[in-house]
Amino acid sequence: IWITNDNQTTTKVGIGINPSKGSVNNVTVANNVLVSTDTNIALAISVYSLATAAISNILVTGNNIQGFTQGVKVGFASGQACDNVGVTNNLIKVTTTTGTPTNVFGVYLPGPVGTVSIESNKFSGTAASFIYTESTLTATTLRLSNNSGAGTFTNGINLTTNSNVTNLAMDNNDFVLATT
Repeated sequence: IWITNDNQTTTKVGIGINPSKGSVNNVTVANNVLVSTDTNIALAISVYSLATAAISNILVTGNNIQGFTQGVKVGFASGQACDNVGVTNNLIKVTTTTGTPTNVFGVYLPGPVGTVSIESNKFSGTAASFIYTESTLTATTLRLSNNSGAGTFTNGINLTTNSNVTNLAMDNNDFVLATT
C-alpha cells in the first residue's frame, strides 16, 4: 500500500479497522508492506472504535511500515475499549518533513484499551516517541517487551502524565539515540 503526497490535510490511513457500530473480532493484519511519501498526516495501521463498536482479538504482526508519521494506532479517546490487541514483530520506520517530530510515533495508544501487548517490534527514524501513550489512556494490562529502536527521538517509551494502567510489564526494551 502506497500513500503519496497529495497535500490532503486530513489523516490518510493505510489499513483502518475503525467501526462505529457492531463488533470486530478475531482479525489479523499481517505481512503487509506500507509505504508513505506523504509525511504530513499519515497513519499506517489504525485499530479503534469510533463510537460504540466492540473490538477484540486483533493481531498486527510482521508488517513493514516505512515513512509514516504514525505506525500503529490502537484506541481512540472517545471510543469503546479495544481488548486483546497484539502489536508484534513489525518493522516501523517513522519520519517527518517538518523538522520537529511532535506527533510522530511508532505505536500510539491514545484511548481506552483492555489488554495490549507491544512486543518484538523494531523502530527507526525520527520520532517524538517510538511507543507513546496519551493522557487519555486507560488500560487493564499493558505489556511492552523486547522492542528495539535506533534513530532520533525524544523518548523510546513515553507513558505520559495521567495515563491510567492497572497492570504494566516492561522488559528487555532497547533504544539507541542517534547523535547529531
